[in-house]
Amino acid sequence: MGISELKTKTVKGLLWGGLNNGVQQLISVVLGLVLLNKLSPADYGLVGMLAIFIGIANTLQEGGFTSALTNRRQYRHKDFNAVFWFSIAVSLSIYAVLWFCAPLIARFFGHPELVLIARVQFLTFVFNSMAITHNAFLFKNMMVRQRATYDVIAALASAVIAIYLALRGYGYWALVIHSVSFSAIGAFLKWIYVPWKPSFRITLTPIFEMFRFSINLVASSLVLQIQTNIFSIILGRKFTKQDVGYYGQGMKWSNLMLSMFNGIFNSVSQPVFSRISDDRERQTRVFKKLISLVSIMIFPIMLGIAFVGNEFITIINPDFIPCVPILRMYCIYCIASAIYGIYTQLAISHGKSRLCLTINMINAVLQIASALITYRFGMETMAMSVTAINFAMLLVWHFSAGKLVNFNFLNLLFHTLPYLGITLAAIAAASATCSLLDGTALILTVKILITATLYVTMLYLFNKKLFFEALQMFKERKI
Repeated sequence: MGISELKTKTVKGLLWGGLNNGVQQLISVVLGLVLLNKLSPADYGLVGMLAIFIGIANTLQEGGFTSALTNRRQYRHKDFNAVFWFSIAVSLSIYAVLWFCAPLIARFFGHPELVLIARVQFLTFVFNSMAITHNAFLFKNMMVRQRATYDVIAALASAVIAIYLALRGYGYWALVIHSVSFSAIGAFLKWIYVPWKPSFRITLTPIFEMFRFSINLVASSLVLQIQTNIFSIILGRKFTKQDVGYYGQGMKWSNLMLSMFNGIFNSVSQPVFSRISDDRERQTRVFKKLISLVSIMIFPIMLGIAFVGNEFITIINPDFIPCVPILRMYCIYCIASAIYGIYTQLAISHGKSRLCLTINMINAVLQIASALITYRFGMETMAMSVTAINFAMLLVWHFSAGKLVNFNFLNLLFHTLPYLGITLAAIAAASATCSLLDGTALILTVKILITATLYVTMLYLFNKKLFFEALQMFKERKI
């Protein structure tokens, strides 16, 4: 693939990835606001207790094969076909096991209603397995526009269903049916419209060929799922379902934005890095630009959410005010995650799946140990400890993967700290102004307007080159 063609595909991928994630996050925000207003912390808590089982099941069925297929130089139907049938078999086996384990899960948490909730909720990874290979085909071929179309339709349809159920008083079932319908509709659309189709000429040889690479990614993702969701188990066992709901909502709003960033950049970063893996100089340039673009967006949005969190939750549903400190800490947590996500994609493109596993193992051990030690001091202390560890992991990722593209620590500071400083200055000015105001809605509005205006202005004044480069990139579709 030529340089100009790769540039075009990269920028189109970023644009469509941004559109896809932007629209999906807008739908998620609207849905989240409606559900936050209509549901209780206990409703969120019950469904949140099952998150770790869903995460682990999705990881096992995907098997790391999306990345393995993307790293393959040539497209072979039998590779995709083997992954398809393998994923189906794994998902059905896991679902059967979890169906019979549902009473044990309900007994562990002390909530009998979890038996039926679990058996319905676990259908999500069965439907997800039916679209894994179709997603891999779209991902490998950088068909971001097509995937964006299918995902947005599924997100919109499932949101409408969930809102209807919430308004009719179905409580936690609105959350359960939302996730199941999203997976089912998405799989259905990809089965119909994605050019790749499965066949019954099955050979599992490609599975064994990709196993050495994918097994490390699977183990890494499993560790990440356990690390991410261990808090719902600890809280569900040691605290009330309301506490699980508070903690889950605190994580949700920051993770919505992190998902958007990861969706935008991960949709193109690994394919691009893989295609220019033989040109270290080009990889370095692309890597630096991606770090800068992530930093330009992640600092103002995440710190901005933390800044307006109290007013935002107060307006929507004051019953959820206890989640605000968790929300603030996880906004900071997500900054580190977004930045080292680019390092992760770089490492995967170089075939360093073992490195991903090692770092994620270290991260998980530290965060789980921290949670087990600090939970007795309250949810806020838990969130603070895992956030500090996540920033330590950013440094680990930098010194482990940065050397692949000659990206030293001064480069990291140069491409991130200016945007942190500009963001903090804008927030400080907005905070001083709002200290003179009364009224939650007025304060929320003024905070957003002043912070956004000052950030864009200062970004223009302090780094005109990058400011215009970012505008020009989208205007001319160059990177």
